[in-house]
Amino acid sequence: MARTKIAIDGCGTLTTATILPHLMQPDFRELAEVVAVCDIVLERAREAAEAHGIRAWFPDLASMLSRSDAEAVLVIVPHAIHAEHARAVVASGRHVYVQKPMAPTYEEGRALVDEAKRAGIKLVAAPGQALWPMYDRIREAIEAGDIGAPYWAMPPMMGWGNSTIDFPNDPSWFFGEDAGPLRDHGGYGFQSLVSLFGPAQRISTMAAVTVGERRWNGQSFSVTGPDNTVSTLDFGQGRFGLLPECWCDTTPSVRFFRILGLEGAIETDAETFNGLDILPIGATVRPMNKAPFRIEVPLDSVEFTSGPHPSLGHVHVYGDILHLVHCIRDDAQPIASGELGLHFVDAVEAAFRSAETGQAVGLRRVKAS
Repeated sequence: MARTKIAIDGCGTLTTATILPHLMQPDFRELAEVVAVCDIVLERAREAAEAHGIRAWFPDLASMLSRSDAEAVLVIVPHAIHAEHARAVVASGRHVYVQKPMAPTYEEGRALVDEAKRAGIKLVAAPGQALWPMYDRIREAIEAGDIGAPYWAMPPMMGWGNSTIDFPNDPSWFFGEDAGPLRDHGGYGFQSLVSLFGPAQRISTMAAVTVGERRWNGQSFSVTGPDNTVSTLDFGQGRFGLLPECWCDTTPSVRFFRILGLEGAIETDAETFNGLDILPIGATVRPMNKAPFRIEVPLDSVEFTSGPHPSLGHVHVYGDILHLVHCIRDDAQPIASGELGLHFVDAVEAAFRSAETGQAVGLRRVKAS
């Protein structure tokens, strides 16, 4: 089978420092090749292309779609235009991977999902927590009754402590009204909870700007969007999830997943894969009146954690992209689907309505992909 032809929309730090190094590895290049990149700063696109031997670069997505022979496009642009760009990719007949959150509004996300379905397009939406085997192992333990009926869970939280931010490039956009910890990081915890308990039914949230001014590289910037949120999710049948998301956390002790049941509990290890709190590799199941036991992920069984990839950073993003390639090549429906991405977009909108009104807000039903 010929290699799948990939194009990348956006040549910022995530693309140049992480995604392209992954996609240039021999194991990925056996499956796919990057044939084009684009960026509104043409020099960035040119530099990325020349650094990695990519034959074509373009100043915008429209030019790349009209002149490239790519079969799929990775949308790696700012949050606010994710859905706009992904819909343009779908309209051109290409498969698409879109970074989180999939859309700025539910309506835009719903249109993207529906258009992709009508066109027979593979749509993979980050983050692909459902692709990580540990969540399968935890769910299997729950379904086996090892902790009785589950009633409460909390995924890992993380953030930037201190008023001075240590980051390789300007992080101020993370603190704006269109970003913030819930939109940027909340999808990991949300989708982890959904992978265990199914779709959430309603959400109740508090949100605030806790630190109004931050500093980076000797310069101050204003925090204009909530940098501290906490949500309670109702999954039905008396099952609740707590989703704290902030840019203020400095405590590694809270960076593990815990699931409480009527007859026991499950706690993931503080040790995680690649130093990523979102990828636990071991957990202890603690049934009441029984000896605890371990569940673990055999890392050599996970394709995207093998070879050089762990050393290249953001291995979960590479896992999402690899999933899209396999779905295209095998004509399979994505597990990290557009519907799951849309469910998170709905939850974010509902969360901020809840914070404004002080009331719990219901979520729309998730449709089958």
